[in-house]
Amino acid sequence: MLKLNLKLEKEDHVQYQLYTASKSERIKKKRKAVKIRLPIVYIILAFFLAYIGHITLSISFVIIAMLWYFLYPLYERKKYVKHYQSHVDESFKGKLDLESVIELDDEEIRTSDEMGNSTIKVEKINAIGETGRYIYIYLTPGMGLVIPKQKVEQLAQLKEWIIKQTAKGVPYNLNLNWSWK
Repeated sequence: MLKLNLKLEKEDHVQYQLYTASKSERIKKKRKAVKIRLPIVYIILAFFLAYIGHITLSISFVIIAMLWYFLYPLYERKKYVKHYQSHVDESFKGKLDLESVIELDDEEIRTSDEMGNSTIKVEKINAIGETGRYIYIYLTPGMGLVIPKQKVEQLAQLKEWIIKQTAKGVPYNLNLNWSWK
């Protein structure tokens, strides 16, 4: 049995939310649509304005479309970070910085902290994700375990446990260079 003693901070939870969002097809489609929709409208208006002879205004609309396309993603990234920071503040009020214990074995995952205990059957794991800084064990939609690598002394044993789970068919997503974009 592998026993991990962790103390998760706000940033750990925010990174989990951002990673999960970056893997969500629904959020990917939404972000792409918002990035493209307005520039398309401005380009169509620019063609219409050019057609009726307002070249200067048409060029302005093209410039606005290009600025939106290239600059909006920078704004949107920050917007998502702020959103998830607020979400974590609200959802984990009074629960941040609690000492917790995660015990992993071949049959069960047991977690305990000041709030209580839980036991989850290993076969209920939906997926495991790994980034350069974290390991995420997804249990049910919206629920998972966050394991910051820098806070784990038994990282080699944790990786062995993950290998055992992937051998059982648990999907494993390795994204060591992942960053929120």
